[in-house]
Amino acid sequence: MEVVMMEEPEEEKRAGEAGGGVIKGRHKEEEKNRRMLVRKRRIDRNMRIIWRKMQKDSKRRKQKKEEKEEEDEGEENRISDDEKKREDKHSKHLK
Repeated sequence: MEVVMMEEPEEEKRAGEAGGGVIKGRHKEEEKNRRMLVRKRRIDRNMRIIWRKMQKDSKRRKQKKEEKEEEDEGEENRISDDEKKREDKHSKHLK
């Protein structure tokens, strides 16, 4: 039984000698597309994370602002109540 070695085409030989990992033709396009999809997926994921953080921050800012407004209103009411009491005392003295 005789084993016959098949000769590789010249282009494939050169590609193998160049670095072993050289991708040609359709495989090169597929690899390029795959890398682009991976990059796009990573960018999309990061954008979603950033968007979520921005939404949380804006909600937190709104809530703090509302709390501060309520606190300010409560303080204004307290001040006006104190002023009314003072006025009532003065008006009693005047009578």
